[in-house]
Amino acid sequence: MEIKGAVAFVAGGGGGFGAATSRRLHAAGAKVLVADLDEDRGRAVVEELGEGAAFARTDVTDEASVQAALDQTTGLGPLRIAVVAHGGPGGQRTLDRSNAPAPQGSFTRVLDIFLAATYNIDRLAAAAIARSEPLEHGERGVIINTASIAAFDGTIGQAGYSAAKGGIVAMTLPLARDLAPAGIRVVTIAPGTFLTPAFRNADPEQLDAYWGAAVPFPKRMGRAEEYAQLAQQIAENVSSTARRSAWTAPSASHPRALPDRPRPGGGGPAAGHARRLARRRPLARPDDRNRVGAGAAAELGDDGIVREAV
Repeated sequence: MEIKGAVAFVAGGGGGFGAATSRRLHAAGAKVLVADLDEDRGRAVVEELGEGAAFARTDVTDEASVQAALDQTTGLGPLRIAVVAHGGPGGQRTLDRSNAPAPQGSFTRVLDIFLAATYNIDRLAAAAIARSEPLEHGERGVIINTASIAAFDGTIGQAGYSAAKGGIVAMTLPLARDLAPAGIRVVTIAPGTFLTPAFRNADPEQLDAYWGAAVPFPKRMGRAEEYAQLAQQIAENVSSTARRSAWTAPSASHPRALPDRPRPGGGGPAAGHARRLARRRPLARPDDRNRVGAGAAAELGDDGIVREAV
């Protein structure tokens, strides 16, 4: 796909992966609709980008809110790219330190924010992209979802988060098959350990030293700009389709493509490769309250609540 002149919708475009992707696609010539619940961050990105960028305050869990944001893209041109990269809460441990069970609502809330919201955006964005005229090879556009290494190797406090991200991975291939007749590709990026705003004001060098020890190479965390680079490459490369539905870095800082084709049942060689690589790094210990595992940019508190994840 030729990105120049295309319109991109970026959910979570005000921070982290979304902001980096908004900048990258805009620099490549796309017009970008930054959709975010945080008005200050979202508008700041749009102000930085300037001409060819617009903001829409968007609650990704609300159908009407997402539809209104997508409707706003019509003023920019034909929608070709949809990137789903919003953040949200990480959830709680199944039992707290007094062995009381976590509220059921904390689990379903995480599923709503990450899994259900991703599908909501995908289906509505697909309908908008399908109205665009086909390009070369009959392509109309691409949807890029964001999973996590937690989809394959979740740890303490991540039952809901892992279930949600695993669901995003699982639905990638059927979504790609559903939308292929309309010329719409679907690809999911499953990042490993990345430095994102979820770490707030922590020192990047200290974070690299702590988290990078579990990364085979390079010995550091990934950067949001590297996620954005891959998102651009996926948009440009028409061959990145259902055959490569999960792009992941099971134990490394960079997202990368797993070349194996998923097979029915058991996840195929790609999923097995992810699990084998993930086993090579140490998992969090039950008493290690601050180490919540790769892919969870968050802090685990005394009450068992993971404060934020992406």
